[in-house]
Parts: sequence; C-alpha cells; structure tokens
Amino acid sequence: FAPESGERRVKRKIPEAFVGTSKVSATSQKRNKNAADPSESLEVAGACRSARTSIKTVMKVQRQHAIVSQRLPVSEGQKKYALQRAEIFTSKYPSTLQVIKAASAYNSFFMVIPSEFVREHLPHTSKKLTLWDPQATPWQVDYVYCSHRSAGAFSRGWSQFSIGNNLEKFDVCVFELIAEDTIKVHIYRAQLLIAQYQHQEELSAAIPN
Repeated sequence: FAPESGERRVKRKIPEAFVGTSKVSATSQKRNKNAADPSESLEVAGACRSARTSIKTVMKVQRQHAIVSQRLPVSEGQKKYALQRAEIFTSKYPSTLQVIKAASAYNSFFMVIPSEFVREHLPHTSKKLTLWDPQATPWQVDYVYCSHRSAGAFSRGWSQFSIGNNLEKFDVCVFELIAEDTIKVHIYRAQLLIAQYQHQEELSAAIPN
C-alpha cells in the first residue's frame, strides 16, 4: 500500500491483488471533541435491530475503549476535500465509501456499511472478515448482517482497526472488496497531522474531586 505522505511506512509482503494506487494529498491540523450525534445512534440501532447479536451486547463490548479526540476543529473545506479524494478512487474490484462518524471512531465503534453494497457484494450472514489497512496490516473484524434490513456493519474488531489507524470523525474510508471475505481499506484523512487519542478514563482521573 502507499500510505499518505507524512505517515510512517511499513514494509510487508502482501498478495499481488492488494497492490493498488490511490491519490492522497494532505492537510494538517489536530483533533476535535467527539460530541455525540443523535442521528448516528439511530443509524447504529437501526442497522442491527434484527441481528442475532443484540445492540446492547455489541455496545457493551465496543464502549470499553471510549476515547476523546485531541484534534483541532476540522473546516468545511477539509471535510469536502477528504470526500472528493475518496470519490475519485477507482478499482476493478467492488468498492464503497463511508464518512467516519463519531460513533465509529470514538465510542461505540460500530461501523455501518452502505446497504446497497451489502446487498450486492457482502455476505448475507454474520461472520468474520479481514480488513487490510494502508500499512498492509491485516485486522479481523466481526461482520454483522441484518437480513430484515439487508444491512451490515463491522462490530468487534473495528475498534482495534479504528484506533490502530488513528481514524477521526470526517475522515473517509473506501472499502474495496478484493477477495471473498477480504477488504482493503483506503483512508482519506480530513487532516494529515495525527494527534494522540486521550482515553476517557484518563481524563476522568485527571479531574480533581
């Protein structure tokens, strides 16, 4: 993979199908506060309402890693630029994009995949999938399929992928299905400068009683 300019490169031997190109330029700054968006909670709840794994169980597992962003505010121009870069991505393999929301990057860590892509290309059963990040590192995630809504999402394992790749709200991910149960993830950042996450527990401990 070719990581964005300014990010650390890691050399790994990967399958030929994984080698691709995506034009990524960068804008730098820091992180924004992860205020919860009510619409995101509704989307998460709706996506897995009929899944075998209940939303309460999923949330309980994912929320143990709640973090707070330290990035400076992101401008509208930066948001649009990240999305524009993702939209020009092309591949011979099926792909879809998703703008990262607070719930996906900071607390519930539940990544909803566009329904049309789920219906046409992803398994119609819950199972484990492998995500390959831009550093050629594999991550295993639980894919939750909801037959009632023909919807799918990544649950357990997505938190490790998100934190491991420093995903932030307003970043854009392109999910490219390069093989059965194998997805290559291209990341287009709203800001190139990566700020260290602050764990919620650390912030609580730092506040005097």
